[in-house]
Amino acid sequence: PRQAARNAEPLGGRGGLGLVGLTERTQAVGGTLHAGRAEDGGWRLTAEFPLRGAVTGSPA
Repeated sequence: PRQAARNAEPLGGRGGLGLVGLTERTQAVGGTLHAGRAEDGGWRLTAEFPLRGAVTGSPA
């Protein structure tokens, strides 16, 4: 498989603040974010969010 250049611009244009921005956004709603190398040499990103009560009007 072809590998992307290290300094290539993200698809869709410039991103936010990368992992720092994702972490801040996740923590703002009470969640956690974990990022690191995956076993296959790529990256794994996992976000966990607290389960909240159903929003008024939602089918949940």
